[in-house]
Amino acid sequence: MPARSFRTAFDGLIAHIFHPIHDAGDIATERGVVRSERELSTAYYPSTNALMQFLKTRWIAASQFPIEQTFGSDADLASITPGVLRAFQEAAYLQRGL
Repeated sequence: MPARSFRTAFDGLIAHIFHPIHDAGDIATERGVVRSERELSTAYYPSTNALMQFLKTRWIAASQFPIEQTFGSDADLASITPGVLRAFQEAAYLQRGL
């Protein structure tokens, strides 16, 4: 990015962080992305291939949590709304004194 564009881009980034637009359509899209990631990860969970899945689940029993704990369930994803995101953001910023 050219230096002359940095200030504008930086101001936009800061505005997006502190004053995001929580659009219901964008949230629905992200639900689909998370659901897809969860489904792709399910085949060899908690690893990425059959050998590592065997090692992590049967040999050393390293998986102590379900995949939904990482990606959430469909009910968890459905409960995310613009209002929930705004409340979460406000609580996070208040906690940090921002």
